Amino acid sequence: MTTYSKPQFLVTSFLVLVLVDNIFIQSGASVKFTDVIQTSGIQFTHEDGKSYKKYFTETLGSGVALLDYDNDNDLDIYFVNGSSLDNSKTVRAYNHLYRNDGNLTFTDVTMESQTGNQGCGTGVCVGDYNNDGWLDMYVTNFRSNVLYRNNKDGTFTDVTETANVDCQKWSTGCSFSDVDGDGDLDLYVANYVDFSIERHIPCRVNGILAYCSPRVYDGLKDVFFRNNGDGTFTQNTEASGFSYMAGRGLGVIFADYDNDSDPDLYVANDADQDLLYQN
Repeated sequence: MTTYSKPQFLVTSFLVLVLVDNIFIQSGASVKFTDVIQTSGIQFTHEDGKSYKKYFTETLGSGVALLDYDNDNDLDIYFVNGSSLDNSKTVRAYNHLYRNDGNLTFTDVTMESQTGNQGCGTGVCVGDYNNDGWLDMYVTNFRSNVLYRNNKDGTFTDVTETANVDCQKWSTGCSFSDVDGDGDLDLYVANYVDFSIERHIPCRVNGILAYCSPRVYDGLKDVFFRNNGDGTFTQNTEASGFSYMAGRGLGVIFADYDNDSDPDLYVANDADQDLLYQN
């Protein structure tokens, strides 16, 4: 274990966090899962944007979220999709929202809910950032991120600009949590590497064009947004102690690991040391 002098965080070489929400299984009970995708109504295929140029964005998958967006007491599914970097394509992949119909089937409501972002997505996190009792979504992209505010009528509105939560970087993981204990959800966004089409590097293995290692590109610093309580956020990364390193971030999770009643943060990095931030 390696520690640093800054009091805001502790850095560890490895940690595994497992969160279980309201799942109770009797000891010794037999558990068996069944693949029901064919009868569920879900017809989602992830688009990785693969091209002969081996763009680095093609190496990552995307996220998925389970949320009760319509408050009918069953979980709906939001799929984040990738996309091609070729802007000349007239048909582009987009994210999909599937509404749970309550009978073990789902209906694609992407168009009517206005959640079909086409931003070459990598992640999604869910939280009621404006405390209106309805879950909102934050989608991370290679291009601009998106904050979808739940309109409480089956639709969402893109409020990224007015809420001040766009990173304009290659963002990956994200998580909502009330870090400062003021009753509203703050937002942490992990950023990956400094890649663009202009910065594309053609890597080769034994003379054959291949995808580069993440170490070829510089890592990006993550971003922390503090909730102002009025529907907007303020970037408060350095003041909150989150500016130690640029770590090629991938996954983030909040949890109270030291049992002091406030959320701590674990950041999983690619080709860099992971980070554990102690609140």
